[in-house]
Amino acid sequence: MTALRESGDRARRASDAALAAILLAVAPRELGGASIRLAAGSVAEAWIDLAVPEVPGRPRPVRLPIGLTNEQLAGGVDLAATLAVGRKVMQPGLIERNKGCALIVPSAERWSAEAAACLVGRIDQRCDADADGPTEGHLLLALDEGCGEDERPPELLCDRLAFLIDLAGLREADVAGPTDLTDRLEAARALHPNVAV
Repeated sequence: MTALRESGDRARRASDAALAAILLAVAPRELGGASIRLAAGSVAEAWIDLAVPEVPGRPRPVRLPIGLTNEQLAGGVDLAATLAVGRKVMQPGLIERNKGCALIVPSAERWSAEAAACLVGRIDQRCDADADGPTEGHLLLALDEGCGEDERPPELLCDRLAFLIDLAGLREADVAGPTDLTDRLEAARALHPNVAV
């Protein structure tokens, strides 16, 4: 009975994880992203490939290094260039330089609340600025690699994400999409603009 229950639980979580990834692939802007628990290893990479499928002409996801400063994230004054030309020169931050890319936050549990607030605030500013533009590019995937309950990503970061995915005990095959995934995604994206909630 226990084995059957565990098998059923894994199948349910696998189905939920795959469905969440496909929904994010169709409507990344509206859903915001996901926090992925136990997200180290090949299973996490397979899930990311499902959520952010490779599309010709679309930039691949960008992984944000741990320990980024607010200035590195959001941009600031380029001191060297400012001194050279005698007027303020702004240097774009990592988010601005990677417009159009999904953002992956490895070891999200190690991010401070301050850094998370800067990241979320800057992404929301970009969403407002691009309100009439393309829908891709604001997907955020927080990889939660913590071991204990006290090792979790900042609450502020998780609050803007649509899904909390637990990959514990799952295999790559569990989160693989259907063989005709590309065709299904194209059909879903074509219908998406007509969906009203």
